[in-house]
Amino acid sequence: MCTLIVATRCAPDVPLFVVANRDESFGRLAAPPTLRISGSMRVLAPRDEQAGGTWLGLNEAGLFVAITNRFEVERRDHHRSRGELVWNALAREGVEGAVAYARALSPRDYGGFHLMMADAQGAAVVWSDGERLQHRRWAPGYYVISERSFGASPSMRLERLEARLHPLQALDAEVRDELVRWMAERDDEHPFEGTCVHLPEFDYGTRSSTVVALGEQARFEYCEGAPCDGEYRSYEALLRELRLA
Repeated sequence: MCTLIVATRCAPDVPLFVVANRDESFGRLAAPPTLRISGSMRVLAPRDEQAGGTWLGLNEAGLFVAITNRFEVERRDHHRSRGELVWNALAREGVEGAVAYARALSPRDYGGFHLMMADAQGAAVVWSDGERLQHRRWAPGYYVISERSFGASPSMRLERLEARLHPLQALDAEVRDELVRWMAERDDEHPFEGTCVHLPEFDYGTRSSTVVALGEQARFEYCEGAPCDGEYRSYEALLRELRLA
C-alpha cells in the first residue's frame, strides 16, 4: 500500500507538488534520502535495502517518479523488484523518456504496479495488472493514486481523497499545507482506509512520508516513520546541489 497525491500544473510558481506515504512491513530495511546515481543522472531518493531500488525519487533534470503496488495481483517467484522500475525511470531526462521506458517493459516480469512520472511540463502514469500495460497522460489538475487505483479494487480512502480534491482550485500555500495534513490522517476503525496506516499487530503501517515541490518554492521533505507522529526533515541543501532550488 501507498498513497500519492499529485498536483500537476495547478500553479505557475509550483508546477508540480506531490505528497506521498509509503506503507510497508516494519521489518523491511530502508535508507533515508541522499544523493545517488542512476545512469548518468544524480538522484535524490531513499533506498529499499532489501531488494535495492526505491519507491520514489527526484533527479537533477526535475523528473519525479514514484510507484505503488497494484492490489491483488499475484506475485510470482520470477518477478523482479518493482523498485528497479523507479530507479531506471529516474535515469531519463523527462516524462516522455520515462514513459517510453515504462511502455517497453514486459508486464509479466513484475508484479502489478502503478508507475507515476512527472516534471514541470507534465505528468503521466503507466500501470500493469501483471498481464498488460496501460498508460494515461494527465491534464493539469489534482490526482490521487493508491494500490487500488484504475479499477483494481473499491476504496473508501480513494473515494474520500478524490472527493476532497475535486473542488480545489489554485495551488496556494494553504492548499499545499492542507494536502500535507491529509497524509497524517488515520482511521482506527478501518486502518487500511486511513491515509496514515497503523497495523502494529501485523507489523505493518506507514513507514515514511515525502513532500516534493518544483518551481519557485522547491521542496523535498521526508518524514521517517508515520507522519501523524513524526516531523518532516528538509533536504533543501541537496536540492541546491541538484540545482533545483
